[in-house]
Amino acid sequence: MTTCRSVFFLLIVSAVCQIPGVRSACGQSSQENTAGSSGSTPTKEGQQALAATSHVLWLKPDGSVWAAGEQNDGARGDLKEPEYRPTFLRLQKLSSIVQITARDNASAALDKDGSVWVWGMFDFLNEEPRENPKQVPGLQNVRRIALGSDFLVALRHDGSIAVAGTDHNGLRGKQPENAARSPFSNMPLGNDNVAVGATLDTAFAVKKDGSVWGWGSKLGALLGRTSNWSFLDREKDPTPVPIKVAGLADVVSLACGHRHVLALTRKGDVYSWGDNEDGQLGVQQREGFAGTFYQYPEKIWGLPKTVRVSAGYDFSMAMDEHGKVRVFGSNTYGCLGVDEEFEAGRALPMEVEGLPPVADVFAGDYQAFVLLKDNRIAGWGMNHEQGSVLGTKTRTPFVPPSIMSDPASK
Repeated sequence: MTTCRSVFFLLIVSAVCQIPGVRSACGQSSQENTAGSSGSTPTKEGQQALAATSHVLWLKPDGSVWAAGEQNDGARGDLKEPEYRPTFLRLQKLSSIVQITARDNASAALDKDGSVWVWGMFDFLNEEPRENPKQVPGLQNVRRIALGSDFLVALRHDGSIAVAGTDHNGLRGKQPENAARSPFSNMPLGNDNVAVGATLDTAFAVKKDGSVWGWGSKLGALLGRTSNWSFLDREKDPTPVPIKVAGLADVVSLACGHRHVLALTRKGDVYSWGDNEDGQLGVQQREGFAGTFYQYPEKIWGLPKTVRVSAGYDFSMAMDEHGKVRVFGSNTYGCLGVDEEFEAGRALPMEVEGLPPVADVFAGDYQAFVLLKDNRIAGWGMNHEQGSVLGTKTRTPFVPPSIMSDPASK
C-alpha cells in the first residue's frame, strides 16, 4: 500500500488537545484509539490554509506564512538543524500572501500583488541559497497557482495560463528549437480559463464552459481516453499540446494528488480519474494492474452534494454543503482518521464523525486537516518520532482528530 503523500493545502499548528468523542464512520472513537495513525479547491482570500508534503506551510489570515516539518532542500524555508522541526517558524520575507502550495522538495506562494514566490528545488533557481523565497521574474497578475514536480502552473487575472519551471514532458508546451531560456512559457489555452491543477508531472486547466484540458505526462491515464495511454506504457510520453479530458462537463475546480484527480462540478458532484490502487478515486477497485487506472472520469456515487475537495498522495477528502467531511483511499498513516488497516485501501467514502462544523478541507502527505467554522484547526494522521507538526507529545504512529493551537498567538 502506498504512503499518504500529497500536494496540496493543509492546516496546522504546534500544540494539540484531542477532540472529545470524535468518531469515524467505522465506529472507532479517538478517545478509545490513540495508537495507529495538495490539492484542494481554492480557498478564499484571508482564510487560513496550509500546504504540505513532508514539510508544512501554514498561511495565516494576515498574509504571513509559517513552516514546519522536514527541511526538504530548503522547501521549509531554511536549511537549519534539526532536519525535522515540529514547531512552526515564520518566513519573514512573505507578508501579503493569498495562496500557498507545496510538493516534495519545493514550495510556492501567491502574493496579493499577483507575483509568485518559489523556494526549494526548482531548476530555474540556480542561485543560492535556495531556501530564501524568490519571485519568478516577469510573472505577474496571477490569481491562482498549482505546483507539480519542478513546475508551476499560473492562472492570470485575464484568464491566460503560464507554466514556470521545467519543460520536461512538454509541460511548457511546444518550445521552438534554440529558443532563449526563460523562467516561464505562455500556454496556447486562450483567455477563458477559470482554474488550474497539477499532479506530479501533468498539468490541467478548467475553462469557463466547464471542460478540463491537460498536458504533460499521460502516465497513469491522467489525460484520459483521448491520450491513447495503455497501462503497459511505462514511459511518460510527453503531450505538449493541451488535450480535452473526455467525460467531464460543468467542472468548476480540481484537486490533484500524486497521480489522481478529483473534479468538482457546479451541481456538487465529484468525478475522479487516474490511479485507484488504494481506492483514492472513491469508486470500486477493479482486479489486475490495468484495473487500478481509470482513464474515463467516474462519478463518486457515495458522496452527497459536495462543496470542497482535496487530494492527498493516495487518499482524498470531500466536504458536503453541511460541513460534513468524508475520506477515502489509503489509511497507511491514519489519513482516514482511524487506527485501522483496510486491505487495498477503502474506496467507499466514510464520514469523519464528531467534528465541529467544518469550513474547508486540506490533504497532505501524511496528515489530513480541516478548518472549522469557528476558525480553529483540527488535524489527524502520522506522528513523527521527533515530534509531530500536529503538536502532540505522544510517540504513537497515529494522531487521532485533534484541535491544534495557533503558534502565531504565542
